[in-house]
Amino acid sequence: MILCGYYTDKRHVESFLKRPDRPLVADGHGATSYGACLLWATYIYDRLGSEFLGKWVRDPAQGVEGFESAIKNMAVGAGVKPAPTFNTLFADWMVALYLNNPEVEDGIYAYKSLSLPFGPYCENITSYPVERESEVNGYGIDYIKFSLSASDRLKVTVKGDSPNLLIKVIEPNKEKPSLTKVSERHASTEGVDILVGNSEVIGREKSAKADLAREREVILAITVLEEIEKPVKYRFTASLEEAIQGRGLETMMAPIGLGNGK
Repeated sequence: MILCGYYTDKRHVESFLKRPDRPLVADGHGATSYGACLLWATYIYDRLGSEFLGKWVRDPAQGVEGFESAIKNMAVGAGVKPAPTFNTLFADWMVALYLNNPEVEDGIYAYKSLSLPFGPYCENITSYPVERESEVNGYGIDYIKFSLSASDRLKVTVKGDSPNLLIKVIEPNKEKPSLTKVSERHASTEGVDILVGNSEVIGREKSAKADLAREREVILAITVLEEIEKPVKYRFTASLEEAIQGRGLETMMAPIGLGNGK
């Protein structure tokens, strides 16, 4: 559709963005989201080009297996090591749906061939401490946004019922998108702790205090990297720690000579 120069299924895209937990991969045509498939295929086209799409549709294998076969063959021919996988590209796609910014990580988290009408639905956490229980489909996505001040330190503990539960941690920098941070965690029944410290402040004391007072966001994009019949349950707790106490501001300013520690 995008390759042919028209984009008529925006309503399917909007439907998926309102419910991004619908699976990209599932048995049966009705179980998957058409909007997710359109956005995924367009992202892969933007990342890997039309040559890969040709190899993909011509590969005799179906589903994820056919994708893996096509990308392996293309990577071998191009001398790319290690070759990307369906799962690594899916993880990047989760971030691209939220950020969609070409200034982050050389554009791997952005679309080139279409514009998203809006970002994916996020559960917004604004008060702490908090505890939640939810579930996510295999190759579906849950987005959770934590709002906090720049002076706070966020601690999130996530436990899931699958060893294949993947969490992408997104720390947007709206003023300087190139400084946006993206990291990855894997959760299981034992749980994983995610710690996000207060941002580094550079400048005079007055501007530093203003920076510390402004709000920031941390987003968790959660999925299960396997095709499953039923959603996987997961639980998370989140709390804030005040990072600036006493001489804390001076400590943060130490690199520019306003304090004695680091």
